[in-house]
Amino acid sequence: MLKKVGFLCVFILSLGLAPRHFVSAAPDFNVAPVLPANQVEPKHHYFDLLVTPNTTQNLTIQIQNTAAYSQRFLVSPNRATTGQDGDIDYTTHAPTKAKSLTVDIEALLPKPKTYTVPPRTTRQITLHLQTPTHSWDGIVLGAIRVKKLATQTNAGITADTAYTIGVQLRTTATLPTQPLMPQLTGVTMGRNGNDAQVIAKVENTTAAIQPGVQVKTTIHRVGQTKLLRQHTQKGIRMAPNAVLKFDPGVAQHALSPGHYQLALTVDQGRSTWHFTKTFTIAKTQVKTTTTHPKKATAPAIIPLLLLTAGILLALTLIILWRRQRKH
Repeated sequence: MLKKVGFLCVFILSLGLAPRHFVSAAPDFNVAPVLPANQVEPKHHYFDLLVTPNTTQNLTIQIQNTAAYSQRFLVSPNRATTGQDGDIDYTTHAPTKAKSLTVDIEALLPKPKTYTVPPRTTRQITLHLQTPTHSWDGIVLGAIRVKKLATQTNAGITADTAYTIGVQLRTTATLPTQPLMPQLTGVTMGRNGNDAQVIAKVENTTAAIQPGVQVKTTIHRVGQTKLLRQHTQKGIRMAPNAVLKFDPGVAQHALSPGHYQLALTVDQGRSTWHFTKTFTIAKTQVKTTTTHPKKATAPAIIPLLLLTAGILLALTLIILWRRQRKH
């Protein structure tokens, strides 16, 4: 029997300037941090560390394999990003760096590595942390993601499952208040079926989690006032020094090749920022679909009717022949 275990990702959520970690048990393994002495809040189930520049220390996690067979796990240090759903995301290793990023947590920890944990065993994994030589304001945010690799068992194939343990680095016990300073860093083009897809890149240039952000976009053709596309997304939480790839939404009208203007507004309650950006859609970025009529084919039932009629005719001839012989 094919056993499918859906992705179970325990993500770090944030409240104010600090993330929270919600623990949830996986079917056949568990992951937990071993908190060091420089943990700011021992009650948190993630690494919130007060560190000194140009120092080293080890971060240890425990992987408990509760299954009756060995399992392999990919341990990956990931930088925090802002997902298109408007929440902080820790699932991707080596995402595109924001221009404002000065300290990359992925550069401070080892590269992703696969570990094997024997059946019904708890194994400790130690990652070496090297802090930068200089101090920084705010936080450096990321996570250690433990992903169980697909395995073949007697019950079938078990799909990938993952835990995510947050890692927050700071150099001051009290975090400074950093107001949002967004930037519209560009507009990229893609394709969504037959329609041109527009992605606006909005960067949080501060080293702090920015909650309660609202982004609104409108698109017009240059020199015209007709609204072609608009979208508003509320309750966004932007990761420190990370880019939100914002999709302006479903098209009210298809965007044909030409020149357009994107107007974007970022709102965080007390402050509002307005940006505009012109962009061009080329012919190669709009897919045209030509449909050709299918060749008519005879319904499948016709050969069956012909066969049935042939059998009935044959039976009728046999009956008539036998009657003639009797006479």
